[in-house]
Amino acid sequence: MVRILLLCSLAFLSTPLLMMGQVREVDLKEMIASSGMIFSGVVTEVEGTQDENGDIVTYTTFRVEVPIRGVTPGSFKIKQLGGVTDKGTVVLAHMRYFTEGERLLVMLYPAGKLGFTSPIGMGQGAWSVSDDGYLLGISPQLLASLGSLAKQHDVTPDSQGRVLLTNMTALIQAVTQGGNK
Repeated sequence: MVRILLLCSLAFLSTPLLMMGQVREVDLKEMIASSGMIFSGVVTEVEGTQDENGDIVTYTTFRVEVPIRGVTPGSFKIKQLGGVTDKGTVVLAHMRYFTEGERLLVMLYPAGKLGFTSPIGMGQGAWSVSDDGYLLGISPQLLASLGSLAKQHDVTPDSQGRVLLTNMTALIQAVTQGGNK
């Protein structure tokens, strides 16, 4: 009896903890509306360190190839909470950290007053770009709220979840310029 009561209590108490570890799925239209910076580019440097407040952070430098919102071509550095340093490791669940050499399309929240940013929806706002110019991991649900505008820009994922980067960039530019409000 005590064992059953203990198991029931554990299940009851762990449910909210499991729910707190989930990230709500965000569609492309909401990502664009929430973003302060959108671009495609290559990660040129990743540095885990402590910032001026003693927090473990990761600084990631990108070479911006196609600026869409909030950035210009060239070098661009972001600051994310968490990372790996010689003083310790702090990694946030669901956070998308970057790797040197990655080519990506990235949508980032506007930087806060302490300079931190992250991809929209933790990791949802960052997609790898293949060597032949395709975004990887695009789901139809991501595009559902954009309907005919996505079709107009030929942004329909193939069976492997791939979309041409140039087409997705044109779609995002159309939405940022008021193409689907």
